[in-house]
Amino acid sequence: ATLAAALDLDLFTALGDETLGADELAVRCGGRPDAVATLCRSLAAQGLLTERAGRFRTPRAVARLLDARSPDAVGVAYRS
Repeated sequence: ATLAAALDLDLFTALGDETLGADELAVRCGGRPDAVATLCRSLAAQGLLTERAGRFRTPRAVARLLDARSPDAVGVAYRS
Protein backbone atom coordinates (compact mmCIF):
# COMPACT_ATOMS: atom_id res chain seq x y z
CA ALA A 1 0.00 0.00 0.00
CA THR A 2 2.88 2.37 0.74
CA LEU A 3 4.45 1.87 -2.68
CA ALA A 4 1.06 2.28 -4.37
CA ALA A 5 0.50 5.57 -2.54
CA ALA A 6 3.94 6.81 -3.60
CA LEU A 7 3.25 5.87 -7.22
CA ASP A 8 -0.17 7.54 -7.10
CA LEU A 9 1.52 10.75 -5.96
CA ASP A 10 4.33 10.28 -8.53
CA LEU A 11 6.65 10.80 -5.57
CA PHE A 12 9.76 9.21 -7.08
CA THR A 13 9.51 11.36 -10.19
CA ALA A 14 8.91 14.46 -8.06
CA LEU A 15 12.08 13.71 -6.09
CA GLY A 16 14.13 12.98 -9.18
CA ASP A 17 17.80 13.13 -8.22
CA GLU A 18 17.24 15.81 -5.59
CA THR A 19 17.20 15.64 -1.80
CA LEU A 20 14.05 17.27 -0.46
CA GLY A 21 12.20 17.76 2.79
CA ALA A 22 8.64 16.48 3.11
CA ASP A 23 7.21 20.02 2.87
CA GLU A 24 8.93 20.67 -0.46
CA LEU A 25 7.98 17.26 -1.76
CA ALA A 26 4.35 17.71 -0.68
CA VAL A 27 4.14 20.87 -2.79
CA ARG A 28 5.46 18.99 -5.83
CA CYS A 29 3.15 16.01 -5.29
CA GLY A 30 0.07 17.90 -4.21
CA GLY A 31 -0.10 16.05 -0.89
CA ARG A 32 -0.41 17.13 2.73
CA PRO A 33 3.04 17.69 4.29
CA ASP A 34 2.32 15.52 7.35
CA ALA A 35 1.04 12.65 5.20
CA VAL A 36 3.97 12.92 2.77
CA ALA A 37 6.41 12.91 5.72
CA THR A 38 4.81 9.74 7.11
CA LEU A 39 4.85 8.12 3.67
CA CYS A 40 8.50 9.03 3.11
CA ARG A 41 9.56 7.66 6.49
CA SER A 42 7.77 4.41 5.69
CA LEU A 43 9.44 4.23 2.28
CA ALA A 44 12.80 4.90 3.93
CA ALA A 45 12.20 2.06 6.39
CA GLN A 46 11.61 -0.21 3.38
CA GLY A 47 14.81 0.96 1.66
CA LEU A 48 12.97 2.76 -1.15
CA LEU A 49 14.18 6.19 0.01
CA THR A 50 17.09 7.38 2.09
CA GLU A 51 16.62 9.91 4.87
CA ARG A 52 19.16 12.26 6.35
CA ALA A 53 18.25 15.11 8.68
CA GLY A 54 14.59 15.00 7.65
CA ARG A 55 15.37 15.16 3.94
CA PHE A 56 14.67 12.36 1.50
CA ARG A 57 16.38 11.03 -1.61
CA THR A 58 15.68 8.16 -3.97
CA PRO A 59 18.56 5.67 -4.26
CA ARG A 60 19.79 5.35 -7.84
CA ALA A 61 18.68 1.72 -8.24
CA VAL A 62 15.17 2.58 -7.04
CA ALA A 63 14.93 5.69 -9.23
CA ARG A 64 15.88 3.60 -12.24
CA LEU A 65 12.71 1.55 -11.77
CA LEU A 66 10.26 4.02 -10.20
CA ASP A 67 11.06 7.48 -11.64
CA ALA A 68 8.66 7.83 -14.58
CA ARG A 69 11.38 9.62 -16.58
CA SER A 70 13.61 6.54 -16.54
CA PRO A 71 13.51 4.37 -19.68
CA ASP A 72 13.52 1.35 -17.34
CA ALA A 73 10.61 2.55 -15.18
CA VAL A 74 8.16 -0.12 -14.15
CA GLY A 75 6.03 2.17 -12.00
CA VAL A 76 4.26 3.46 -15.12
CA ALA A 77 2.82 -0.03 -15.64
CA TYR A 78 1.14 0.28 -12.24
CA ARG A 79 -0.61 3.48 -13.31
CA SER A 80 -2.01 1.94 -16.51
